[in-house]
Amino acid sequence: MAALVGVCGVPWVVSARIIADIVFIAFADFVPGIDAGLEYQPRSGGVLTLAQLGWLIWFGLVLWAPPVENWLQQSFHGWATASLAAAGGISGAFSVIVGAARKPPRSFSRRQGCVST
Repeated sequence: MAALVGVCGVPWVVSARIIADIVFIAFADFVPGIDAGLEYQPRSGGVLTLAQLGWLIWFGLVLWAPPVENWLQQSFHGWATASLAAAGGISGAFSVIVGAARKPPRSFSRRQGCVST
């Protein structure tokens, strides 16, 4: 239960702040001359949403990955965790190979006798 509160507590508070911003914007539409403050509401909502997702993913993995890994080992006798590790290694090697295959062209070339300032 503590892990659930630790993982979902902060995103819950951030969600309350985002919902409060949405309600404020809905009613601020009826007040003339309040447009100056509304410019930063979507920006802060985007930043808060990214922070919320980052928190959920990071702390969810930290707290719940070991129990899930133990469950996989007990249920599938170890072959599931080994295959997941192999899939991660294969996808990493694939991304290195594909990323190294194409190099962007140089935007300028050095000429003989030219001195850059």
